[in-house]
Amino acid sequence: MLEVTGPAQEMSLGVDFTDLYQNSDQYRRNKDLIKELSTPAPGSKDLYFPTQFSRSFLTQCMACFWKQRWSYWRNPPYTAVRFLFTTGIALMFGTMFWDMGSKT
Repeated sequence: MLEVTGPAQEMSLGVDFTDLYQNSDQYRRNKDLIKELSTPAPGSKDLYFPTQFSRSFLTQCMACFWKQRWSYWRNPPYTAVRFLFTTGIALMFGTMFWDMGSKT
């Protein structure tokens, strides 16, 4: 689709698809539909929500933690490599700074 509607194809056909769409009946119908749907119905009230969020902070945190847990366990090799990498870095920094505090 991008090859057919790209600037190179427009130049070879001598057609500007933007102008073609803006002068079409579909464009006018879409604009009218947007105007119609953007005005509220007579007698309708604004939406009211008692809180800013639909769930409590604890519920949102639990949902995020649950999702994160599943994302880790869907790919165990990746999690294992991360664990080994973290352990290796911890051992490297541990040996580099071993006994540094006793020399001050």
